[in-house]
Amino acid sequence: KPGMRKFIVPDGEPLAGFDCDITLEMCGQYFHGNKSYHTDLQASKELGFGDVVVGGRMTMAYIGHLLDGHFGDRWFASGRLDLKFTNPCWPNDHLGIKGVAMGPSAEDPARESVFVWIEKDDGTIVIVANASALR
Repeated sequence: KPGMRKFIVPDGEPLAGFDCDITLEMCGQYFHGNKSYHTDLQASKELGFGDVVVGGRMTMAYIGHLLDGHFGDRWFASGRLDLKFTNPCWPNDHLGIKGVAMGPSAEDPARESVFVWIEKDDGTIVIVANASALR
């Protein structure tokens, strides 16, 4: 898919995001060494991919880390997440995990609303998500 951004970042206070570099070794550790298209190049090529596909659970964990840093204990006690995977990640991708706090949720003012996303260096969006927790 083209890597162009297909969303508008909502107004809000930027969260303290972070960057990370994905390696093949990280994929193997995350999936406990199990051989699959998430850890093994040959298995990935057998399915028609040109490289190992970084597992969605792995990239989603970065969103969880960002939300944990923002909400703290509120995330575990009352967090909600609506997430969409938009493009794959590959080993050697550099990712920016970003977000904005948007204040009270329009659906439930007792909840604080946050918009988060993961973006590759070339602008390709990997994940977009809305999250909230009780205030």
